[in-house]
Amino acid sequence: MPAAPFIALLAAIVACTGCSRGSVRALSSPPPLITGAYPQYGHASDFSWVAGRLAPRPNGCTYVEFDPRRGEPWDGRIALNAPPEMLAAFPGGDMVVAFGRVSRAPNGECGAASLDVSQLGEH
Repeated sequence: MPAAPFIALLAAIVACTGCSRGSVRALSSPPPLITGAYPQYGHASDFSWVAGRLAPRPNGCTYVEFDPRRGEPWDGRIALNAPPEMLAAFPGGDMVVAFGRVSRAPNGECGAASLDVSQLGEH
């Protein structure tokens, strides 16, 4: 087999290593790691960042529990508005820091408050 077709075939095989029944899956990679002086649980005064335990719910909503005592606003948790592929990188129970801003959208099915996420990482 000449080199050019062989290289093209090899590239196609490598590109399809994540294929399953005709669909392409992203290769798993470790989630981003957030470093800095963030507490285990907490938030900025303007909620530009929220730190806590990631808590997916059966209704499809994912929250960050930023106060385990539930003494803070919104019962100590805020729903995350983030692309599904961003949330899929983190199993439930991970300690994370989410950056974004409190959503201006009306209350949705996930609760009274939500964060429009721009960045999410483990810490």
